[in-house]
Amino acid sequence: MDSSIFLLILALFGLAHANARDIEAILKRLEILEQNEILLRNELAARDDIIENLKDELASMKSDVRSLKSDMKDLQLAVDLGRSVNESIHEKLHLCEEDVRKRLVMSDVEAVGFHAVVNTQELTHLTFGQPIIFETVFTNVGGAYHNNHGLFIAPVRGLYIFSVSILCDYPPHNHIETALVVNGSRKALTHSYGADNVRDQGSITIVVQLNAADEVWVELGWPNDAYLFGNMWTSFTGAIITRVE
Repeated sequence: MDSSIFLLILALFGLAHANARDIEAILKRLEILEQNEILLRNELAARDDIIENLKDELASMKSDVRSLKSDMKDLQLAVDLGRSVNESIHEKLHLCEEDVRKRLVMSDVEAVGFHAVVNTQELTHLTFGQPIIFETVFTNVGGAYHNNHGLFIAPVRGLYIFSVSILCDYPPHNHIETALVVNGSRKALTHSYGADNVRDQGSITIVVQLNAADEVWVELGWPNDAYLFGNMWTSFTGAIITRVE
């Protein structure tokens, strides 16, 4: 055989042998790449699952946040309502306490009441409009009744009650009418008309609102030159019921 042909055969044989090795290496590399691709795809799929789970968790958390916001809003409304109710209750309690203090917890200065009588046996020759003097005083809390002229002067603004009882004398002076007067204005009248050996007693009671310094007294209404019987049968009484602001 020609030596050049032999060398060519040897070269072709080496090249073929070398190509076979390269192909085998390439195939192995392709196999590895395919395996890496599969692993990568699996990893990506796993990450996609994680992402979807995270999205679901995020959506759930957003829903929880919205629910919490709604609950917080309801709670805030409840707190505001409770605060409003509490303030209303405190205000009403304050008003009640103030009212109780004004009505029931009166100091010695605020308490006002008196009871006075005609202790003299008779008052005679009374004239029209003459104040009747109840000279004997049994009670005078607050010092508002003045027995030197039969006048009550209101020390504070308030609601007051007054009562008057007048006993007439025997005939011929057996008829008498008196008036309860507030600042010169008559508010009520008594009437007494006795018979032989019988005296008659007339009485009135009124409730009236007075301002501080208002004056109340009892005066003769009719007839002129009237008589009345005392001995504590004829009386004048008054007291404050409650202060008025």
